[in-house]
Amino acid sequence: MSVLSIHSRVSRGYVGNSAAVPALQALGRDTAAVDTVVLSNHPGHKTVTGRRIPPDEVRAIADAVLGLRAAPPFRAVLTGYLTGAETGRAALAAVAQAKAQRSDAIYVCDPILGDREEGIYVDEGLVPFFRREALPRADLALPNAFELELLTGDRVVDVGSAVAAAHALRARGTGAVVVTSVPDQSARGGPGDDGMLIGTLAVDDDGEWLIEVPRLNRRAKGAGDVLAGLLVGHLLSGLSLREAAAKATASVHGLLEAADEFDLDLPLIKHRHLLTQPERTLKPQAVR
Repeated sequence: MSVLSIHSRVSRGYVGNSAAVPALQALGRDTAAVDTVVLSNHPGHKTVTGRRIPPDEVRAIADAVLGLRAAPPFRAVLTGYLTGAETGRAALAAVAQAKAQRSDAIYVCDPILGDREEGIYVDEGLVPFFRREALPRADLALPNAFELELLTGDRVVDVGSAVAAAHALRARGTGAVVVTSVPDQSARGGPGDDGMLIGTLAVDDDGEWLIEVPRLNRRAKGAGDVLAGLLVGHLLSGLSLREAAAKATASVHGLLEAADEFDLDLPLIKHRHLLTQPERTLKPQAVR
């Protein structure tokens, strides 16, 4: 197996494991999924039903998957939506076990907390959990700009402040950081966008790199989950962090462009070719 993904699951739509796993598989990555919650659909719809998976069950399933002798060790563990700190600790136990089995396995933490539009939509106890327990162990963190603010206590209002906050996160132990939804005040009009640019910022030992695209007016959820899966897949293929971030961003932006303005879910299957063959090539720009 290549990747262990610990995340949410929906029966209809594409968020959580239902988005990250298809993205990883499209890139040829065998992926084992451990679900933290199972829902009918994401909460953006009018109705939703389902249940949270108890932390001890998450731990037991992850332990069983990691204990399968017939499967090779995982090369990466991706954690996404967590229901609380105890579920987070179950996920960290899986990370530790995966790293014990393969010393070069990477831990990619998507610290899902909320976004600018909706605020925090998870257990607020996850903020200190990520700060103190998960992110210091992460080889790569994938916060959006709003989450980066919560995790560092620093305002993120533009590229410069995002760079500073990303370095603050790295100073606490996180290996590298990719920040999504970074605002840019530069204007660029175009069909389907609001005339603003939005960026993905990659920060590692090689420097700070920005990938910008026109900001789109879309309601579809799951873009960050698809990006996380693609990013991990590209990294395992040998791309640098900035190359992986650029290619993943191009794919996700293409999916958002293909979505109708009022769609609540990404057209992941109809436009699945975009996962492996984005229609545009984005070039990372060094941040000076």
